[in-house]
Amino acid sequence: MYHELAAEQFTKPTDDYLRVATAVPEVCIADVAANVAAITSSYEQAKNAGAELLVLPELGLTGYSTADLFHNHHVLEQAEHGLELLAGKTADGPAMFVGAPIRHQDRLYNCAVLLAEGHVQGIIPKTYLANYKEFYEQRWFSSGKNVRSQTVRIGDETVPFGTDLLFNVNGTVVGAEICEDLFANKQPAVDAALAGAHVVANLSASNELIGKAAWRRTIIASFSGKAACAYAYASAGKGESVADVVYGGHQIISENGRLAAERKPFAKQHEPLVYDVDRPYLEHDRFVNKTWAVEAGDAQTERSYRVINLTAPKPTDEHLLRNVDPLPYVPNNPETLDERCEEIFNELAYATAQRIRDARSESMVLGLSGGLDSTLALLIAAQTSEMLGKQNDFIHTITMPAHAS
Repeated sequence: MYHELAAEQFTKPTDDYLRVATAVPEVCIADVAANVAAITSSYEQAKNAGAELLVLPELGLTGYSTADLFHNHHVLEQAEHGLELLAGKTADGPAMFVGAPIRHQDRLYNCAVLLAEGHVQGIIPKTYLANYKEFYEQRWFSSGKNVRSQTVRIGDETVPFGTDLLFNVNGTVVGAEICEDLFANKQPAVDAALAGAHVVANLSASNELIGKAAWRRTIIASFSGKAACAYAYASAGKGESVADVVYGGHQIISENGRLAAERKPFAKQHEPLVYDVDRPYLEHDRFVNKTWAVEAGDAQTERSYRVINLTAPKPTDEHLLRNVDPLPYVPNNPETLDERCEEIFNELAYATAQRIRDARSESMVLGLSGGLDSTLALLIAAQTSEMLGKQNDFIHTITMPAHAS
Protein backbone atom coordinates (compact mmCIF):
# COMPACT_ATOMS: atom_id res chain seq x y z
CA MET A 1 0.00 0.00 0.00
CA TYR A 2 1.12 3.52 -0.70
CA HIS A 3 1.30 5.95 2.18
CA GLU A 4 2.39 9.41 3.16
CA LEU A 5 5.17 9.91 5.67
CA ALA A 6 3.99 11.48 8.89
CA ALA A 7 4.76 15.18 9.09
CA GLU A 8 6.47 14.84 12.47
CA GLN A 9 9.17 12.72 10.87
CA PHE A 10 10.55 15.88 9.29
CA THR A 11 12.01 19.06 10.69
CA LYS A 12 11.63 22.30 8.80
CA PRO A 13 13.96 25.22 8.05
CA THR A 14 11.90 27.85 9.86
CA ASP A 15 12.62 30.68 7.39
CA ASP A 16 11.39 28.76 4.32
CA TYR A 17 7.86 28.02 5.52
CA LEU A 18 4.93 30.15 6.58
CA ARG A 19 2.57 28.46 9.02
CA VAL A 20 -0.92 29.48 7.92
CA ALA A 21 -4.12 28.83 9.89
CA THR A 22 -7.81 29.28 9.16
CA ALA A 23 -10.57 29.35 11.77
CA VAL A 24 -14.32 29.95 11.95
CA PRO A 25 -15.36 31.37 15.35
CA GLU A 26 -19.05 31.27 16.21
CA VAL A 27 -20.60 34.68 15.57
CA CYS A 28 -23.34 36.66 17.29
CA ILE A 29 -25.05 38.94 14.78
CA ALA A 30 -24.22 42.63 15.45
CA ASP A 31 -22.75 41.75 18.87
CA VAL A 32 -19.17 42.93 18.39
CA ALA A 33 -18.10 42.30 21.99
CA ALA A 34 -19.14 38.64 21.79
CA ASN A 35 -17.42 38.27 18.44
CA VAL A 36 -14.21 39.82 19.74
CA ALA A 37 -14.21 37.21 22.51
CA ALA A 38 -14.80 34.35 20.05
CA ILE A 39 -12.11 35.62 17.68
CA THR A 40 -9.69 35.98 20.59
CA SER A 41 -10.26 32.34 21.52
CA SER A 42 -9.52 31.18 17.97
CA TYR A 43 -6.50 33.48 17.84
CA GLU A 44 -5.04 31.98 21.01
CA GLN A 45 -5.51 28.48 19.59
CA ALA A 46 -3.74 29.46 16.39
CA LYS A 47 -0.98 31.11 18.38
CA ASN A 48 -0.48 27.95 20.46
CA ALA A 49 -0.24 25.96 17.22
CA GLY A 50 2.63 28.17 16.08
CA ALA A 51 0.69 29.92 13.31
CA GLU A 52 2.24 33.01 11.74
CA LEU A 53 -0.92 34.03 9.86
CA LEU A 54 -4.57 33.44 10.77
CA VAL A 55 -7.40 33.88 8.25
CA LEU A 56 -10.97 34.38 9.53
CA PRO A 57 -14.32 34.64 7.68
CA GLU A 58 -15.90 37.61 5.91
CA LEU A 59 -17.36 40.28 8.20
CA GLY A 60 -16.65 38.03 11.18
CA LEU A 61 -16.42 41.00 13.53
CA THR A 62 -20.13 41.79 13.11
CA GLY A 63 -21.50 38.75 11.31
CA TYR A 64 -22.16 38.67 7.58
CA SER A 65 -25.92 38.53 8.24
CA THR A 66 -26.01 41.90 10.03
CA ALA A 67 -27.93 43.23 6.99
CA ASP A 68 -29.59 46.63 7.54
CA LEU A 69 -27.86 46.98 10.90
CA PHE A 70 -24.76 47.79 8.83
CA HIS A 71 -26.41 51.21 8.61
CA ASN A 72 -26.46 51.49 12.39
CA HIS A 73 -23.90 54.03 13.60
CA HIS A 74 -23.43 52.24 16.93
CA VAL A 75 -22.61 48.89 15.26
CA LEU A 76 -20.00 50.51 13.01
CA GLU A 77 -18.37 52.34 15.92
CA GLN A 78 -18.22 49.13 17.91
CA ALA A 79 -16.63 47.35 14.95
CA GLU A 80 -13.85 49.92 14.75
CA HIS A 81 -13.30 49.68 18.49
CA GLY A 82 -13.26 45.87 18.18
CA LEU A 83 -10.47 46.11 15.61
CA GLU A 84 -8.41 48.16 18.04
CA LEU A 85 -8.94 45.59 20.79
CA LEU A 86 -8.00 42.68 18.51
CA ALA A 87 -4.99 44.52 17.11
CA GLY A 88 -3.60 44.87 20.62
CA LYS A 89 -3.65 41.10 21.04
CA THR A 90 -1.29 40.61 18.06
CA ALA A 91 1.72 42.26 19.71
CA ASP A 92 3.39 38.92 20.37
CA GLY A 93 1.45 36.55 18.12
CA PRO A 94 0.56 35.80 14.52
CA ALA A 95 -0.76 38.27 11.98
CA MET A 96 -4.53 37.99 11.55
CA PHE A 97 -7.01 38.81 8.79
CA VAL A 98 -10.36 39.88 10.26
CA GLY A 99 -13.48 40.70 8.25
CA ALA A 100 -15.08 44.02 9.18
CA PRO A 101 -17.22 46.87 7.77
CA ILE A 102 -15.14 50.03 7.32
CA ARG A 103 -16.41 53.58 6.76
CA HIS A 104 -14.45 55.79 4.36
CA GLN A 105 -15.48 59.04 2.65
CA ASP A 106 -19.20 58.58 3.31
CA ARG A 107 -19.17 55.04 1.98
CA LEU A 108 -19.16 51.63 3.66
CA TYR A 109 -16.80 48.88 2.53
CA ASN A 110 -16.68 45.15 3.22
CA CYS A 111 -13.03 44.68 4.18
CA ALA A 112 -10.22 42.30 5.03
CA VAL A 113 -8.29 43.93 7.88
CA LEU A 114 -4.74 42.78 8.61
CA LEU A 115 -3.79 43.03 12.28
CA ALA A 116 -0.17 42.45 13.33
CA GLU A 117 2.52 43.69 15.72
CA GLY A 118 -0.17 45.23 17.93
CA HIS A 119 -1.61 47.51 15.22
CA VAL A 120 -4.04 47.67 12.32
CA GLN A 121 -1.55 47.34 9.47
CA GLY A 122 -3.72 47.61 6.35
CA ILE A 123 -7.26 47.28 5.03
CA ILE A 124 -8.31 45.75 1.71
CA PRO A 125 -11.89 46.44 0.52
CA LYS A 126 -13.91 43.87 -1.40
CA THR A 127 -13.91 44.40 -5.15
CA TYR A 128 -16.91 42.39 -6.36
CA LEU A 129 -20.10 42.60 -4.31
CA ALA A 130 -22.48 39.66 -4.58
CA ASN A 131 -25.83 41.13 -5.57
CA TYR A 132 -27.90 38.35 -7.12
CA LYS A 133 -30.24 35.59 -5.97
CA GLU A 134 -30.04 35.52 -2.16
CA PHE A 135 -27.29 38.21 -1.89
CA TYR A 136 -27.87 41.94 -1.44
CA GLU A 137 -24.43 43.37 -0.68
CA GLN A 138 -24.81 46.50 -2.82
CA ARG A 139 -27.63 47.53 -0.49
CA TRP A 140 -25.00 48.26 2.18
CA PHE A 141 -21.52 48.31 0.64
CA SER A 142 -19.56 50.07 -2.08
CA SER A 143 -17.07 48.30 -4.33
CA GLY A 144 -13.39 48.84 -3.59
CA LYS A 145 -12.39 48.20 -7.21
CA ASN A 146 -10.89 51.66 -7.78
CA VAL A 147 -9.78 52.34 -4.21
CA ARG A 148 -5.98 52.60 -4.26
CA SER A 149 -3.23 54.53 -2.48
CA GLN A 150 -5.62 55.76 0.22
CA THR A 151 -5.63 55.77 4.01
CA VAL A 152 -8.33 55.60 6.67
CA ARG A 153 -8.43 56.49 10.36
CA ILE A 154 -8.96 53.67 12.85
CA GLY A 155 -8.89 55.10 16.36
CA ASP A 156 -5.76 57.23 16.61
CA GLU A 157 -3.96 55.53 13.72
CA THR A 158 -3.80 56.30 10.01
CA VAL A 159 -4.01 52.97 8.17
CA PRO A 160 -3.22 52.13 4.51
CA PHE A 161 -6.49 51.43 2.68
CA GLY A 162 -7.03 50.02 -0.80
CA THR A 163 -6.87 47.05 -3.13
CA ASP A 164 -3.17 47.75 -3.77
CA LEU A 165 -1.87 46.26 -0.51
CA LEU A 166 0.42 43.28 0.06
CA PHE A 167 1.94 42.14 3.35
CA ASN A 168 5.39 40.61 3.72
CA VAL A 169 5.05 38.32 6.75
CA ASN A 170 8.41 36.82 7.75
CA GLY A 171 9.58 36.89 4.14
CA THR A 172 6.43 35.42 2.59
CA VAL A 173 4.26 37.89 0.66
CA VAL A 174 0.54 37.70 1.42
CA GLY A 175 -2.45 39.19 -0.39
CA ALA A 176 -6.18 39.00 0.27
CA GLU A 177 -9.52 38.97 -1.47
CA ILE A 178 -13.06 38.49 -0.18
CA CYS A 179 -15.57 35.77 -1.09
CA GLU A 180 -17.15 36.84 -4.42
CA ASP A 181 -13.75 38.09 -5.62
CA LEU A 182 -12.75 34.43 -6.00
CA PHE A 183 -15.67 33.68 -8.34
CA ALA A 184 -15.11 36.68 -10.61
CA ASN A 185 -13.44 36.20 -14.00
CA LYS A 186 -10.94 38.95 -13.19
CA GLN A 187 -10.36 38.08 -9.56
CA PRO A 188 -8.09 40.50 -7.66
CA ALA A 189 -5.79 37.66 -6.55
CA VAL A 190 -4.44 37.33 -10.11
CA ASP A 191 -2.77 40.74 -9.92
CA ALA A 192 -1.69 40.14 -6.31
CA ALA A 193 0.04 36.88 -7.25
CA LEU A 194 1.73 38.42 -10.29
CA ALA A 195 2.95 41.21 -8.02
CA GLY A 196 4.63 38.63 -5.79
CA ALA A 197 2.04 37.25 -3.36
CA HIS A 198 2.96 33.70 -2.35
CA VAL A 199 -0.20 33.30 -0.24
CA VAL A 200 -3.70 34.61 -0.93
CA ALA A 201 -6.19 34.78 1.93
CA ASN A 202 -9.92 34.65 1.23
CA LEU A 203 -12.32 35.85 3.93
CA SER A 204 -15.62 34.38 2.80
CA ALA A 205 -19.29 33.99 3.62
CA SER A 206 -20.26 31.46 1.00
CA ASN A 207 -23.53 29.68 1.64
CA GLU A 208 -23.92 25.93 1.29
CA LEU A 209 -25.75 24.40 -1.66
CA ILE A 210 -25.65 20.87 -3.05
CA GLY A 211 -22.36 20.49 -4.93
CA LYS A 212 -20.99 23.91 -3.98
CA ALA A 213 -18.24 22.57 -1.71
CA ALA A 214 -16.84 20.50 -4.59
CA TRP A 215 -16.98 23.57 -6.81
CA ARG A 216 -14.98 25.58 -4.26
CA ARG A 217 -12.33 22.88 -4.09
CA THR A 218 -12.01 22.85 -7.86
CA ILE A 219 -11.69 26.59 -8.43
CA ILE A 220 -9.40 27.17 -5.43
CA ALA A 221 -7.06 24.33 -6.40
CA SER A 222 -7.12 25.46 -10.03
CA PHE A 223 -6.22 29.04 -9.14
CA SER A 224 -3.44 28.04 -6.75
CA GLY A 225 -1.98 25.87 -9.53
CA LYS A 226 -2.13 28.56 -12.22
CA ALA A 227 -0.73 31.19 -9.87
CA ALA A 228 1.83 28.89 -8.19
CA CYS A 229 0.63 30.12 -4.81
CA ALA A 230 -1.06 28.96 -1.64
CA TYR A 231 -4.69 29.88 -1.06
CA ALA A 232 -6.19 30.01 2.44
CA TYR A 233 -9.98 30.10 2.48
CA ALA A 234 -12.23 30.51 5.53
CA SER A 235 -16.01 30.77 5.19
CA ALA A 236 -18.69 31.83 7.66
CA GLY A 237 -20.21 29.17 9.86
CA LYS A 238 -22.09 28.74 13.10
CA GLY A 239 -24.13 31.68 14.29
CA GLU A 240 -24.85 33.24 10.90
CA SER A 241 -28.51 33.74 9.96
CA VAL A 242 -30.35 30.89 8.25
CA ALA A 243 -33.32 33.01 7.13
CA ASP A 244 -32.55 32.43 3.45
CA VAL A 245 -29.27 30.52 3.50
CA VAL A 246 -27.11 28.25 5.64
CA TYR A 247 -23.37 28.57 6.26
CA GLY A 248 -21.14 25.55 6.93
CA GLY A 249 -17.77 27.03 7.89
CA HIS A 250 -15.88 25.48 4.96
CA GLN A 251 -12.10 25.89 5.23
CA ILE A 252 -9.55 25.09 2.53
CA ILE A 253 -5.81 25.51 2.21
CA SER A 254 -4.57 24.75 -1.29
CA GLU A 255 -0.99 24.85 -2.50
CA ASN A 256 0.14 24.94 -6.12
CA GLY A 257 -2.87 23.09 -7.52
CA ARG A 258 -3.20 20.60 -4.67
CA LEU A 259 -5.79 20.47 -1.91
CA ALA A 260 -3.37 20.60 1.02
CA ALA A 261 -5.76 20.75 3.99
CA GLU A 262 -9.51 21.00 4.45
CA ARG A 263 -12.18 21.36 7.11
CA LYS A 264 -15.38 20.26 5.38
CA PRO A 265 -18.67 22.15 5.79
CA PHE A 266 -20.50 21.45 9.06
CA ALA A 267 -17.44 19.75 10.56
CA LYS A 268 -17.55 19.10 14.29
CA GLN A 269 -13.95 20.22 14.86
CA HIS A 270 -13.58 23.83 15.98
CA GLU A 271 -9.81 24.18 16.35
CA PRO A 272 -7.91 26.08 13.63
CA LEU A 273 -6.86 24.31 10.44
CA VAL A 274 -3.05 24.69 10.24
CA TYR A 275 -0.61 24.08 7.38
CA ASP A 276 3.02 24.95 6.61
CA VAL A 277 3.30 26.64 3.21
CA ASP A 278 6.55 25.92 1.36
CA ARG A 279 7.60 29.28 -0.12
CA PRO A 280 10.73 28.07 -2.01
CA TYR A 281 8.59 25.41 -3.71
CA LEU A 282 6.28 28.12 -5.04
CA GLU A 283 9.16 30.41 -5.99
CA HIS A 284 10.84 27.62 -7.94
CA ASP A 285 7.77 26.93 -10.06
CA ARG A 286 7.43 30.62 -10.86
CA PHE A 287 11.15 30.88 -11.65
CA VAL A 288 11.13 28.14 -14.28
CA ASN A 289 7.82 29.27 -15.85
CA LYS A 290 8.71 31.84 -18.53
CA THR A 291 5.04 32.55 -19.22
CA TRP A 292 4.81 33.66 -15.61
CA ALA A 293 7.79 35.98 -16.10
CA VAL A 294 6.13 37.69 -19.07
CA GLU A 295 2.80 38.09 -17.24
CA ALA A 296 4.46 39.39 -14.08
CA GLY A 297 6.46 41.91 -16.10
CA ASP A 298 3.31 43.17 -17.82
CA ALA A 299 1.46 43.36 -14.51
CA GLN A 300 4.18 45.49 -12.92
CA THR A 301 3.81 48.12 -15.63
CA GLU A 302 0.03 48.16 -15.27
CA ARG A 303 -0.48 48.02 -11.51
CA SER A 304 1.71 48.84 -8.52
CA TYR A 305 1.34 47.65 -4.93
CA ARG A 306 2.23 48.97 -1.51
CA VAL A 307 4.08 46.27 0.46
CA ILE A 308 3.96 46.37 4.26
CA ASN A 309 6.77 44.45 5.98
CA LEU A 310 5.78 42.58 9.14
CA THR A 311 7.19 40.02 11.51
CA ALA A 312 5.41 37.39 13.57
CA PRO A 313 6.86 34.88 16.02
CA LYS A 314 8.11 31.76 14.24
CA PRO A 315 6.91 28.33 15.40
CA THR A 316 8.98 27.04 18.29
CA ASP A 317 8.39 23.39 17.42
CA GLU A 318 10.36 21.64 14.69
CA HIS A 319 7.49 19.61 13.26
CA LEU A 320 6.55 20.16 9.66
CA LEU A 321 2.77 20.48 9.41
CA ARG A 322 2.33 19.15 5.89
CA ASN A 323 2.28 15.72 4.28
CA VAL A 324 5.41 14.50 2.53
CA ASP A 325 4.61 11.71 0.09
CA PRO A 326 7.48 9.23 -0.48
CA LEU A 327 5.85 8.31 -3.82
CA PRO A 328 4.68 11.69 -5.14
CA TYR A 329 3.86 10.39 -8.62
CA VAL A 330 1.83 7.39 -7.44
CA PRO A 331 -1.74 8.33 -6.40
CA ASN A 332 -3.13 6.82 -3.21
CA ASN A 333 -6.63 6.55 -4.65
CA PRO A 334 -6.95 3.19 -6.50
CA GLU A 335 -9.26 4.65 -9.16
CA THR A 336 -6.88 7.54 -9.79
CA LEU A 337 -3.96 5.12 -9.87
CA ASP A 338 -5.68 2.96 -12.52
CA GLU A 339 -6.51 6.03 -14.60
CA ARG A 340 -2.94 7.35 -14.32
CA CYS A 341 -1.42 3.99 -15.30
CA GLU A 342 -3.73 3.68 -18.32
CA GLU A 343 -2.78 7.19 -19.39
CA ILE A 344 0.95 6.42 -19.17
CA PHE A 345 0.51 3.10 -20.97
CA ASN A 346 -1.38 4.70 -23.86
CA GLU A 347 1.13 7.55 -24.17
CA LEU A 348 4.01 5.08 -24.47
CA ALA A 349 2.21 2.91 -27.02
CA TYR A 350 1.07 5.91 -29.08
CA ALA A 351 4.60 7.37 -29.21
CA THR A 352 6.06 3.96 -30.18
CA ALA A 353 3.48 3.53 -32.95
CA GLN A 354 4.30 6.94 -34.37
CA ARG A 355 8.02 6.15 -34.40
CA ILE A 356 7.39 2.86 -36.25
CA ARG A 357 5.24 4.64 -38.85
CA ASP A 358 7.93 7.25 -39.41
CA ALA A 359 10.65 4.57 -39.76
CA ARG A 360 8.41 2.41 -41.99
CA SER A 361 9.49 -0.57 -39.92
CA GLU A 362 8.26 -4.01 -40.94
CA SER A 363 8.60 -5.53 -37.48
CA MET A 364 9.43 -4.86 -33.84
CA VAL A 365 12.31 -6.63 -32.09
CA LEU A 366 12.43 -6.82 -28.29
CA GLY A 367 15.07 -8.21 -25.98
CA LEU A 368 13.36 -9.78 -22.97
CA SER A 369 15.15 -10.51 -19.73
CA GLY A 370 12.06 -11.78 -17.94
CA GLY A 371 11.84 -8.95 -15.41
CA LEU A 372 9.14 -6.35 -14.84
CA ASP A 373 10.66 -3.87 -17.31
CA SER A 374 10.62 -6.48 -20.07
CA THR A 375 7.05 -7.42 -19.23
CA LEU A 376 5.95 -3.79 -19.52
CA ALA A 377 7.86 -3.41 -22.81
CA LEU A 378 6.13 -6.47 -24.27
CA LEU A 379 2.69 -5.23 -23.18
CA ILE A 380 3.37 -1.85 -24.79
CA ALA A 381 4.57 -3.60 -27.95
CA ALA A 382 1.31 -5.58 -28.11
CA GLN A 383 -0.72 -2.38 -27.64
CA THR A 384 1.37 -0.69 -30.34
CA SER A 385 0.73 -3.54 -32.78
CA GLU A 386 -3.00 -3.20 -32.18
CA MET A 387 -2.81 0.56 -32.82
CA LEU A 388 -0.98 -0.15 -36.10
CA GLY A 389 -3.53 -2.78 -37.13
CA LYS A 390 -0.88 -5.53 -37.01
CA GLN A 391 -1.01 -9.08 -35.70
CA ASN A 392 1.21 -10.12 -32.81
CA ASP A 393 3.61 -11.85 -35.22
CA PHE A 394 4.69 -8.29 -36.02
CA ILE A 395 6.68 -8.57 -32.75
CA HIS A 396 9.89 -10.63 -32.63
CA THR A 397 11.34 -11.36 -29.21
CA ILE A 398 14.84 -12.40 -28.20
CA THR A 399 15.29 -13.99 -24.79
CA MET A 400 18.03 -12.41 -22.70
CA PRO A 401 17.96 -14.37 -19.44
CA ALA A 402 19.65 -12.97 -16.40
CA HIS A 403 20.13 -14.05 -12.80
CA ALA A 404 16.89 -12.36 -11.71
CA SER A 405 14.77 -13.57 -14.66
